[in-house]
Amino acid sequence: MSVFFAVTIYTKLDVFTLRKKCYSIIVISGILHLFTTMVDLSSCIAISQHPSKGKIVIATQSIQAGEIIEIAPAIAISEKTRELLKPTELFQYCFVNPDGYVHNWPVSGYFVLGLATLCNHSNQPNAKVNWVRNDKGNWSHLIALNEINLSEEILLFYTDFKEYESSSWV
Repeated sequence: MSVFFAVTIYTKLDVFTLRKKCYSIIVISGILHLFTTMVDLSSCIAISQHPSKGKIVIATQSIQAGEIIEIAPAIAISEKTRELLKPTELFQYCFVNPDGYVHNWPVSGYFVLGLATLCNHSNQPNAKVNWVRNDKGNWSHLIALNEINLSEEILLFYTDFKEYESSSWV
């Protein structure tokens, strides 16, 4: 048997299982074969303990630029709730809606129910969060900005870093 042609097509991510369905089309000796497999995204990051930083999020495998690292549910919170959280330790886990800064709107936020919550700040981040709202709710998509190596820390740029520094819990 000889392989004449092979291609793999990835479909949309299933946000509930964190798996992508992959269709592999292979032509062997003139006969078309279709294989369906699932790729699991939930195992490409993990929590690790750093001697000076505490808990950090690291890559458990190589991650390519543009790849979705994690999809997690996000709970939207109002500007008023966000202000109430400022003097508490919970504030450090609150993400902002960057549209508020861009359009000079009241700054609302999100609580992410995933590992992105534990990513540290960097002025040279290797990942970003895209916010998605669909009929199933609010979602954070943690996406690699560049190639991330095995065991490398996942880092984000905190849009409102100055607010964290001025919080009473720091």
